[in-house]
Amino acid sequence: VERTQPLTAKEPTILPRRSMTPRGKSACRAMAWTAVFLVFAGLAAIFLFNSTRRAEAPAIASVQGEVRLLGPKGERGLKPGQSWLRGETLKTVGANSTATVTFRDGSRLDFGGNSVVVNQSTQEGCRVELEHGDVRGSLKNQPGGYPFVFATPEAEAIVVGTALRLVTGAHHTRLEVTEGEVRLRRLH
Repeated sequence: VERTQPLTAKEPTILPRRSMTPRGKSACRAMAWTAVFLVFAGLAAIFLFNSTRRAEAPAIASVQGEVRLLGPKGERGLKPGQSWLRGETLKTVGANSTATVTFRDGSRLDFGGNSVVVNQSTQEGCRVELEHGDVRGSLKNQPGGYPFVFATPEAEAIVVGTALRLVTGAHHTRLEVTEGEVRLRRLH
């Protein structure tokens, strides 16, 4: 369409329609499919990361009495099958309350009554901070460079693989090793 008069602001501009070449159409389709693939790949990666993180977290195997879990979502009762995520605090309320936790490598921890424990495990290894109470553990041999660490306010026990009992209270930590080897060091 040819115009001899200048366009005013109110008149629409009519441009000639260009037809896309077959090569341009296939390039456009390829870009669209690539975008769709990238979106689905991103969603799959997010799903895999979240499910892997939860699968690696220790699981609650059994609960007796009142056991509470304190985390970012507040405090709630604990039930078998739940994950114990990093940064969450496990509390056994009362002398007769207990909780058993299993780790991905088959290690097992049994927490006694009136215990307060924080999961500080990372990709570099398992770390449990026993603020108060007692824990019995049956730990599998840990891979080199990835120890299982128990921390109390007074000491730190670095475990390679063993059976043990760790008790902490006001200003004391007691370690009983029934099998294997544990390095215990004072923090103060």
